[in-house]
Formats: sequence, C-alpha cells, structure tokens
Amino acid sequence: MSGLLQSILCGAILLLSLASALQNQQDDLHSTSLPPHMRADRMIVPGGPDTPHWNDTDGNRIEAHGGGMLYSESERLWFWYGESKKTQDLSDHGITCYSSPALAGPWKYEGLALHQSDLVIPGASGPYVVERPKVLYNNVTRNYVLWFHLDNSGYSFRHAGVAVATDPRAKFRFVHSFQPDGVPSLDMNLFQDWDGAAYFIRSCDNRYVGISKLSSDFLNTTGIISTHDVFEGMAIFRLANGTYYVISSHLTGWDPNPLMLFRAAGPSLADPQWVNMGNPTNNPTSFNSQPTYVVQATAADGSHYFVYLADNWVHGGPAGLIDASYVWLPIRFSSNSVTLEWVREWDPLYPFAPPPPPPPCPAPAVASRLSLQPCDSALSWVVNPDQPGIISPTLNRSLCVAPIGTDPYTGLPALALAPCTPSDSLLLPDETEMNRHILHSSPPGYQFVYASKNASVIHTADHTCMDATYCSTDLCPGRYLALYACGSPHPNQQFVLHPDGRLVAGIDNSLCVSIC
Repeated sequence: MSGLLQSILCGAILLLSLASALQNQQDDLHSTSLPPHMRADRMIVPGGPDTPHWNDTDGNRIEAHGGGMLYSESERLWFWYGESKKTQDLSDHGITCYSSPALAGPWKYEGLALHQSDLVIPGASGPYVVERPKVLYNNVTRNYVLWFHLDNSGYSFRHAGVAVATDPRAKFRFVHSFQPDGVPSLDMNLFQDWDGAAYFIRSCDNRYVGISKLSSDFLNTTGIISTHDVFEGMAIFRLANGTYYVISSHLTGWDPNPLMLFRAAGPSLADPQWVNMGNPTNNPTSFNSQPTYVVQATAADGSHYFVYLADNWVHGGPAGLIDASYVWLPIRFSSNSVTLEWVREWDPLYPFAPPPPPPPCPAPAVASRLSLQPCDSALSWVVNPDQPGIISPTLNRSLCVAPIGTDPYTGLPALALAPCTPSDSLLLPDETEMNRHILHSSPPGYQFVYASKNASVIHTADHTCMDATYCSTDLCPGRYLALYACGSPHPNQQFVLHPDGRLVAGIDNSLCVSIC
C-alpha cells in the first residue's frame, strides 16, 4: 500500500474516531447529580438541540405540538392533546392524545383523538392543517369538547373545528367547522373560568384578537365580547386573587420572538383593559419558545403555581420543524413582576428550588467542542499573534484546535480539539522550536492566524473565521464556535487575546473561548 493511501486512510479513521468521541462527549453532558429532594424520574427538561427529545412509555417520541392540557379529577390523570408529527404531508396530520399521572410523566400514548379522515366538510376538501387543539369538559352535556384551528395549506380557509367525545381517551366525533362569529379565525385557545363558563380567544384574520363566550354546550361562540391589537400563541389564566393574564407572542411564523404578557386591569374578559407587562423571559427569543397553554400545578407543600407550556418549533434539533420540542417552565410571581426563568431541568414538586448544578467543565480532551463560557472559569490558549500556527489549550499542548465534523444547529464546520500530529512535540524543551516543529508537521487544517488588528481567528486553509454562531437573534444553544466566512469586523468574529492567554468574546466580554 502506498504511503499516500496509508495517510488518507489514517486521516479518515482519525476523523471518524473524533466524530464518535464528540457525540459521546455531548451525550455525557446530560448526566448530572441531583439535590436530595429531586428525583430524575420526575424532572422536566425544557427542549432544545442539546437535550433529548421526550419519549412516551413505548419509547417513541412524543408528538403533541401546539397542545392543550386537561386534568381529570376522577381519574387523577393529565390528558395532553396536541398536533401529530410536523411532516410536510398534511394527510398524515391529526390530533394525538397522551395521559400521565404527573406533568413530568411518564406519558402514555392513548392514540389519535382525531384524524384527517374524520374531517368531512361540505364544500371543502382536505387534507387540512390541524393546529392548536384544546379540550374542555362540559358538565352539562358530560362531553369532552375539542376545538382546533382548521385551515388549508395556504392558510386562507381560516376556520375553527369542533369535535366531541364521552371519554377523554376516545376517538372524537367531528361536529362542524365554521368561522366563529362570522370572522376568519387563525391561532386560538380556550379558557374555562371558575364559574364553568368557557371562552374562545383567537387571532381574527390576523388583524386583531377577539374573545368570545362559548354557548352552554361549548359547541359555538355567542359573539365577540372584547378585542385587542393582534398577537398569537395566546393563553389565558387567572390568579387566585381574580386577576386575568394572557401570555402571547408576536407574529413571526415559526421563528421565536419576545413574549408579551398582559394583565387585566378590568373586572372581566368582557372588559379586560389589558396592560402590557412586557417580556417575562427577558430573552429576545423567549428561550426559542411560543406559548400554547398555561396550567395550574401543585407543589410538594400544597401551594399552587402556574406552568408555562410552549413549543420550541424550529430550534429543537438540526432538522428544524420536524424536531420540534417542548419548553415547560414555572411562572414566578413576585410583588412587582412576573418572570419566566430558564432552567436546564426542574421538579414540578419543587418548582422554584435551585436547579441542579451544571456538570463540571471537563479537562481538555480529544473532540472537546469549543464554546463560549464565563471567563472566570475559561481556558487559556497558546496563540502566536499575526503568524500562522496552531492554537492549543495551555493545559494540554498535545491538542490543537481543528475543524471536526459539522455544527448540528448551523451546518457549519465545528471547532474542536484534535491531537497535534507530532507525537514528540512535547519533548522539545524550547517553546519556539516546539511551535515551529508542530507548525511544519501538523495538517494544514490545524493552522490558524490570529489577526490582532481585527481580533479575529482566521483558518488559513480556507480563510474562514472563528465565529460565535447565532440561531435567529440569539446565540445557538451551547454557544458553540464554528467556522464561517470572514466578514467586516463584527463582534461575533472578534476574540480579544488577553495577556494571560484567554480569548475574550467581542459580543460579551464576560464570555471567553473554552471547551465546557
């Protein structure tokens, strides 16, 4: 076998090994020790590309998007109704049903509550868009009543659909579709008040939001009782003191945006006098989420609190919408604010307890991904400004920064640590001679230039730059670094070399290049 062929095969094996090690390292990040009062089997882990998808008791991914919750006192079970898997083929779409004794699961798949074949509409033909299903129990008719947004693929049909069942697990019987109160209807939700009365809130032709009271059998609306400037993803809830709230989002399609929380200054939903309280997440993408429902839960001490249920539509994994996941977080009320805080995982019995500590940052190792981390715990690096060379962590000079695999969120070349080629480089006592030895014998892909004028790190092989990648308007989860085309000087491609060897991020001087 020729030397060239041997080199190619060895390089391919090395890259495969690095990719495998990288995946194993990312999997290890999910294992953490929990405080004594928390149990792993009842923790809720908000969804994102760095977290595993939620599975049902059969081991299948839970597909219940844009969903609603119903709690059965008699069965002491939660029933979760949602949209089926977000495939491009609408003929596959329907409404799923899952049940669980607790919000954290385990969730049992009960089957399809409604399928495309059930939607027989005079003068129209499917397949249809079926979104945002919500179910209420009607004490008068003893029926479970399902409402959902019903549309065509172009979103011009703009109807609501209604179906009923006598059992929450049963197949629902489609009743009718219509435009409530004669107005085109899109994003929607239901709310049942303390007196049993039910209300329908929706985006009216994407021009304004309308609230209507439902008929006594919950099958129709009885007229719009109040309106507001348009928003979507709306969910109403009511505090024990009688105050109504609605949490909602702007209209940006599948992309996340800053939430809006409104508090009613008025006495009823007929005269709510909504006051905008701003974005309770204080995050520009609201943790990549959009509201779908709010439920009341009970903590271990018997106190009640509210849970924000939301969808992470397009940042739940590398495949976008098909990887949609769920973001559930406790809503914190204080004397003068309402907030939603991001936690990696939380226990519904102890919703506001300090979260489990993050896993410790590992020592530099093969396939460790480069990312931005707090500077007080970041690595220092060996960098030679303004001349081609390798970049290594000070703690392990046998490892070099190199493009290994692809970033799962952006598809860009991922930056990680790989073995520097010369096995004898650490035996050279003179640092200058060692750097020269590594430079001339390491693969070209391992070589970078730190351009001190622009504070940029340039990959010499293709003249791309180290980049702090963005997903929409926020750093991608994990704050990983990748290679991207060098642009004009921009903070997300600027890394200021500190005298102690730390690379300080231009976008945030509290963050530095590290591997955690």
